[in-house]
Amino acid sequence: MDKINLDKYIEDLPKPSTNNSSQENLSHNVDDVWKIVSENLRLSLGHRDYSAWVEGIYLKKIENGVAIFSCPEQFKKDRIEKSHLRLFEKCLLDATGEKLHVSIKIQSSIERKNKKVQ
Repeated sequence: MDKINLDKYIEDLPKPSTNNSSQENLSHNVDDVWKIVSENLRLSLGHRDYSAWVEGIYLKKIENGVAIFSCPEQFKKDRIEKSHLRLFEKCLLDATGEKLHVSIKIQSSIERKNKKVQ
């Protein structure tokens, strides 16, 4: 198994804001948060479990203390909610500095098509 150069990944990851203003909830860049969360999930779960349960999922938005994820399959959604929900919450806390609840929605067929095109 190849070794991961963690220093390289850590340098490239966006850092969460340490600003304590009341606008903090509104300032999260979803793409930046997802980069941090997904990398932490990859390191925590390992390649095999990450590929099986997290690939194809993405963070749609963060609003009102809830991180809303989009998932391509009901089976993955159920497995994450049963076995990995606390890990998702911990990774979100590490990335944002906020305790967020996780909501996982199943992608519509239109959403899946649009994601493939991008």
